[in-house]
Amino acid sequence: MSLVKEELNTLGAKSFADTAVRYPIGVAARLTGIQVETLRVWERRYGVIGPQVSASGRRLYAAEDLERLRLIKQLVDSGHPISSVASVPSEKLRELREVSMERIGKASEESAEMLNLRAVLVGEAQRAGRGRGLVVAGYCVDMEKAVTQFRNTEADVVIVELPSLLDLDIEEIDAIKKTVGARLVVVLYRFGASSTVRNIRKAGHVAAHAAVDGHGLRALCRAALLPSNPHPLPVGSEQRLDNATLEMLAQASTTIECECPKHLVELIRSLASFETYSEQCSARSELDASLHQDLQQTAGRARVLLEQGLLRLAMLEGLPLPEARG
Repeated sequence: MSLVKEELNTLGAKSFADTAVRYPIGVAARLTGIQVETLRVWERRYGVIGPQVSASGRRLYAAEDLERLRLIKQLVDSGHPISSVASVPSEKLRELREVSMERIGKASEESAEMLNLRAVLVGEAQRAGRGRGLVVAGYCVDMEKAVTQFRNTEADVVIVELPSLLDLDIEEIDAIKKTVGARLVVVLYRFGASSTVRNIRKAGHVAAHAAVDGHGLRALCRAALLPSNPHPLPVGSEQRLDNATLEMLAQASTTIECECPKHLVELIRSLASFETYSEQCSARSELDASLHQDLQQTAGRARVLLEQGLLRLAMLEGLPLPEARG
């Protein structure tokens, strides 16, 4: 029997719902944003879902399976332990998600309002709802008229949203900032050349894609406006593991049925890459330099903590350990 016929026989059923499309685990992972390895662990340890298994042993996921997995991932991302939501019915998961989203949204708005950030909205910013959680001091759809309209307005932030950066005049942005006495300009755009984005940042402003949500925008404003720690914690590198050691620990077998070493290695590599990226970003402007230096140091501290955790796990499992590094 061919593999195609085998799968069709497995999926065959009396009702239309039973014959709906099923997705293999790789596709399910892409559609839900959950890594294949994580999905397997969740199924094995917590029984988050019981996918259909074909005669050839392939896991197959229906649309309702994917919806449940998305709900669980959203709750885990918002702070719920996987063990607390793995066996919860899907309807209850939807209720928990709504509660979590309301809590996160309220906390974000309260955090922004505590800063008492006054903002003027330019272009499409008002229509896009960018003033939520901020104190809106005024708005103007036409950028060319903004200086005149805001002549008697004071604000901490200028938020400009444009469909394209093609005709952007940075001098106009500077004039608006000066008129309202703002400390920060955020330019949100849908399309724009990288050279224009670099010029915006070189002028000391923040440029971000319009896909950023309200929470991300407020976090961006806070990061740019709040003073950074004048005495940041040092970025320890005394236990930094090289690629060969990381690969060795990722591939080594363990006495427990989990893939923690592999996941830790992936996280450590991602943080190391982000450290390098942040270091390269710090040359764009003074604002970027301060923000990205802080991000680089934060990623470095996180990396060191994960490296220490990986070494403790290696000791516990009897995995080969690297030589001590100074």
